[in-house]
Amino acid sequence: MSSVPTNARKPTRAMAIVLLGVLSLALLSIYPARGCSQSPDHLHSGTRVNCSYCNLTRVPNHLPGNTTILDISHNNISILDNTSLPLPHLRYLDASFSNISKLSADAFNETTSLRVLLMVGNKLTYTDFPHEVFLPLQRLQKIHLHNNDGQRQGTYPKAFGKLRSIQEISLDTFEVTTFDKLFANMTNLTTLLLGFRGCKLKSLKNDTFVYFSKVPIATVNLDHCPLVDIESNAFSHFVSIRILNMSYSGYLPPTTAVKSMYGLKGRNLSSVTMDGAFDGFGMTWLAIENQILSESIVNILNDVCIASFSLKRNRIIWIDDNFCMSGIFCACIRSLDLSENYIFGSPKLFLMMSLTPNMISLKITKVAWDELDVQGQNLGQPRIDNLTKTLHRQVQNLGPHINIYLPKTLRLLYVPAIMSVPVQLHQLNVLFVNASSLEYVNFAYNGFNQFQNIFGLTNLPQLDISGNPLGGILENSFDKLPGLTYLDMTNSDLGNPEHYLLENGQRLLRPLRRLRSIVLANNNLMSFDKHMFADNPLEKIDLSRNRFRSIPFDLTSTPNLRNLDLSYNSVVDLSNIEMTLLDVLASNNSFTLNLSGNLLSCGCHNLNFILWLSNTNVNLVPSRTYGCLQDDGTIDNTSHYAENYEKVWRTCYGRLMLAGTVSGFAMTILTMAGMYIVVVRKTLLVNIVLRLFGYRTTVRPLRRFDFPNDAYIGYSDVDYQYVCHTVRELLEDRHGFKLFLKDRDTIPGGQIADDIINGIDSSWKTVLIITQSFVEDQWCRFIVNHVVYSSSRMPAGSIVLVLFGDVRRGDIPPTLLNVVEERHIFSVGRYMADEGRLWVEVSQCIKVNTEDGIA
Repeated sequence: MSSVPTNARKPTRAMAIVLLGVLSLALLSIYPARGCSQSPDHLHSGTRVNCSYCNLTRVPNHLPGNTTILDISHNNISILDNTSLPLPHLRYLDASFSNISKLSADAFNETTSLRVLLMVGNKLTYTDFPHEVFLPLQRLQKIHLHNNDGQRQGTYPKAFGKLRSIQEISLDTFEVTTFDKLFANMTNLTTLLLGFRGCKLKSLKNDTFVYFSKVPIATVNLDHCPLVDIESNAFSHFVSIRILNMSYSGYLPPTTAVKSMYGLKGRNLSSVTMDGAFDGFGMTWLAIENQILSESIVNILNDVCIASFSLKRNRIIWIDDNFCMSGIFCACIRSLDLSENYIFGSPKLFLMMSLTPNMISLKITKVAWDELDVQGQNLGQPRIDNLTKTLHRQVQNLGPHINIYLPKTLRLLYVPAIMSVPVQLHQLNVLFVNASSLEYVNFAYNGFNQFQNIFGLTNLPQLDISGNPLGGILENSFDKLPGLTYLDMTNSDLGNPEHYLLENGQRLLRPLRRLRSIVLANNNLMSFDKHMFADNPLEKIDLSRNRFRSIPFDLTSTPNLRNLDLSYNSVVDLSNIEMTLLDVLASNNSFTLNLSGNLLSCGCHNLNFILWLSNTNVNLVPSRTYGCLQDDGTIDNTSHYAENYEKVWRTCYGRLMLAGTVSGFAMTILTMAGMYIVVVRKTLLVNIVLRLFGYRTTVRPLRRFDFPNDAYIGYSDVDYQYVCHTVRELLEDRHGFKLFLKDRDTIPGGQIADDIINGIDSSWKTVLIITQSFVEDQWCRFIVNHVVYSSSRMPAGSIVLVLFGDVRRGDIPPTLLNVVEERHIFSVGRYMADEGRLWVEVSQCIKVNTEDGIA
């Protein structure tokens, strides 16, 4: 048998590399890219791959073959080529904000099933697009390419002509944009999006959209395009247009915007929006004429059918009275928004709207009427319906009045800040005629202070009178509005006078038997009648931005309540009764409580409230987490306290419980000790009681003249020089005291103990110089013992301690401290800058007769 060569028994290095490569490819097929995530795409029966925000520099290799949705947005991919997207089943691709600057001609060759392509916010230049790049995408329905090409001048590439199935397209524009015949191939296009922040389109010519004349475009968006000029027939090529938006251009005069409707004659549009088309930036006096919608301009609208028309926030200062007198526009209009302009002129402008047979929503604000004949004035239709003739006669008998006629179909009337007239409307009797269909009326910021003079709104369900000075509103103001289900009185000064709602709140709301929701926000309220809502079936109450410290009304009077907003008040906590009642409401209804913006208390006395926040069935806003103030003044949050409730409870009550337990134990011990003492020391106790009440022999207290020396100076041998020189000089020479110094006043070789005893017993006071050497000296300890012994016969204050810095306080005998008052203990360290003052104060202690209180 031939032997196998040694080098054939082991895999070579090359074989190992090959095996490693095969394994890597296998792993890559399972894990397409680090950071990418996968999930099932049930809509397309494939796989959704999300590789956004992964800092990729190229599309990951070996993505799942059945990938149908791919998100590679927000990366750093510079180019898409033929190797990037080998995904034949891909339906949706988002490659936005990925710094893509180039597309290869074959980039989409293997994505023929693609329906949606988003490439917003890259660095693509339209003129660099390969002509055939979009040819494989014959099924593509939606493409977004805006915020790519930043050039102010340019043309669109021939590649766009290949998008024959496209239904929605968004593109960058140029200052002068030309849509050439390539766009005529987009025979399925319905949505043209040119308006985004960064739009550069400044003017629209009559031929700008000429190649769209056979394209079924229904939606045109020019939002935020800095348009300055639009020729009258610019939009005439959109034969199927339904929605037109050219809001927030900022420079487009309202006259030019309305004139552009000329090209839409005979069209039937569902919505035209021109909000903020002219913001007045850089406006001169010569531009005022562009803010006046004269008769010739508004007549342009007569031949256009527009269901919803908005000219909001355009600095319009005049609209001709014949704005809606006749024509197709008047017949079609259902929603008209002229709000946030400042229109001067006749009140007929507002009331001509009564001639619109299909008007549902009308919004007008900031109208200054220059004339108004209030005596018997009929504003609108010259006739009065039979149903309101009786009411009309009643109003006439009340004095100055106006009759306001509305379209019979009107549901929403939005007229805040409109009533600026010579005779304020709140002084008039106002009759609204044809208001039976009204569902919402907004009278905010009109200067009303009462509503008892409003007639004709009996069936009105929703009313907003916020911003009016209602502090003096009368009790019967809502008697003629019994149909209200929603009432907004935000910022209406109801807290001034503060006691008004406290006394009249229930009577004010009593007629509103259908009221479901009320808003009393931002009224500086602190309290009101607790039964204010007792007569109303309220489901929602908004009391936000007031000054309530608790729930200001009786919760039992609102059994249907589902939502209570107490945000941004001064609520610290809720009482046990309030928490119980809120739980009852939550058990009966799906109840929501908003406490955001209140700095709650999470002190020890609020623990039940904090625990309730985490356990209640009430839906809390925000979700059970609020800022709260601890007892030490620091800010925390309620969820932290709820999670650590047992620990917090022990912190709050553990010391108290321990103190109570220890105190009880101590009292038991003291009682037992007292009983023991009474039994074994009966005679001593009797003696103490008798002496306490004066049944003892009186002995004359000792005085200074009973002693030959003023003070005994106790010190260690180490300190004799300081005492015998410095202390002696300060106390004897300067203050005239007679001191006893053992090194001077005793006979050498005598009995030390006797000398100490004689010195202390012959001195009025004892001054001990306490140093570390004094504490450690045996004879000094003897001095201390005798001083303590002698203190029992001496008056209080007879011992003075002078402590030096080297003394360890723990080494001072406790027996000595028991007989020395704190005011007679002097620390030298406090007198380092003025040692003389130290001995002056010591001398005062020597002089004083403690019991007499004199020196």
